[in-house]
Amino acid sequence: MNFPFEAESSLAWIKKRKKVETIVFNIWGSCNGLICLGIRMSPETKEEEDPATREYKKISLPICDGYYSVRYGFGYDNSIDDYQLVSVTDYEYAGSFKIKVYTLGSDSWSTIRTPVPYSVPVDITHGLLFKGALHWLGTTTDQKSSAEVIISFDVSSKRLMGLSFPERSLVRTMNYPIHRRVCKNVAVLGDHLCLAFIECSKVDLWLMQDYGVRESWTKQFTCTRLSLTRRLLCKPIWCLESGEILIQTDQDLVLYDQRNNTTRNVRICGDTMGSNLETYVESIVSLKSGTYVEMPRSRRTMMKDATKSRKTMTRRATRH
Repeated sequence: MNFPFEAESSLAWIKKRKKVETIVFNIWGSCNGLICLGIRMSPETKEEEDPATREYKKISLPICDGYYSVRYGFGYDNSIDDYQLVSVTDYEYAGSFKIKVYTLGSDSWSTIRTPVPYSVPVDITHGLLFKGALHWLGTTTDQKSSAEVIISFDVSSKRLMGLSFPERSLVRTMNYPIHRRVCKNVAVLGDHLCLAFIECSKVDLWLMQDYGVRESWTKQFTCTRLSLTRRLLCKPIWCLESGEILIQTDQDLVLYDQRNNTTRNVRICGDTMGSNLETYVESIVSLKSGTYVEMPRSRRTMMKDATKSRKTMTRRATRH
């Protein structure tokens, strides 16, 4: 999907900007038919959009001083019936962690003031929305110990907690030599939070059967296919009725058959998919912004022609 949605409108929008050499956008999340896009330019902004209605709203980000890394997440706060953009700022040198929340209805930012004993790696991007909470991979920063966890931030209660990794998987990966790096990805498969461990020879996928309970982690499968083990990203997206699992990698989409341990690449419109991918369910939720992306002329013409054709066929059918 090109921003904003079509090539012609994208070019028209870019031409209005002065002295912009490069415009880069990333998908920061999807919730109830709304997609949150991060657009890198000056000044930096975020856009929330509904592709079904073509409505969008621009969000200005708060100014941060000093060296920092920021991750974002997008979700729904059922306690106030509103959508929120969550900003997690990790000040590396200061050793601090700050959470800011933007509320769509009030068009304002607020700061969450709570002890945050966690750190998020630089290469972690947007939060994964599941059960009303955003999830990032991270580590605890407790003075007594340091452990890898899944950081969970409940959008409604603003509660922050760490979900422990499967105990058996941690024992195994901690004993690996430094050169045998184990990549980890958090995802959702069906109704369960899942965790993928990728090493040079295999991929282990674990499911959390009871959310928040460490003892409920169970290993779903172990895959030894090169199409998955030679990737830095292995994110399950969907489980088909056939039993195959659709998996996103850092280069393409792969269908994995658990029964015979086989994989096959999936191409959409003749192209492979990159890592900037998000699941989306269409809706007509309104942002109440009153701003809409114009439909390109070529598409408007096609839709008008299609409407005229349907009317003509209806008249002919009525006459007969």
